[in-house]
Amino acid sequence: MSGLTPEQVIARLARESKRGRLAGFRLLPGGAAVTAFGGIYDYDLIIHPRPNDTGSRIEFEMRLLRKVPIIAVLLLVFTIVPGLQLTDSMLSIYFSWYTIETWWWYLPLVALSIPLMWKQFRASQAEARRDAGATIEKLREVLAASA
Repeated sequence: MSGLTPEQVIARLARESKRGRLAGFRLLPGGAAVTAFGGIYDYDLIIHPRPNDTGSRIEFEMRLLRKVPIIAVLLLVFTIVPGLQLTDSMLSIYFSWYTIETWWWYLPLVALSIPLMWKQFRASQAEARRDAGATIEKLREVLAASA
């Protein structure tokens, strides 16, 4: 809750961003966004000031920035097939007795990395939530201060 109107809230946030206190600040229709850093995967902390009887009710929402996860998935996908072909050809050339279909054991080994990647994603998400909490506290101080 804030005694400021939604327009005043956005104006005050814009002023603070110009002072370098809100990383990744940008205006959005009906609100603003700042960056919540999460190690590998960063998030947008979306700020929605909604008018009410006493000024504004401020709502927050976190959204994953999709650039890095998309790059990670593409790298994984586009390295599996060439890696499979390279491994299969190498084993066939160096070991004449090798007749096993390589994908039988190669793909399960690749699948073992998925839980590790998920754990990394969850840790990054928790770190972003902590950073968002610190940012919300900073916003509370900024919006409570007199102009």
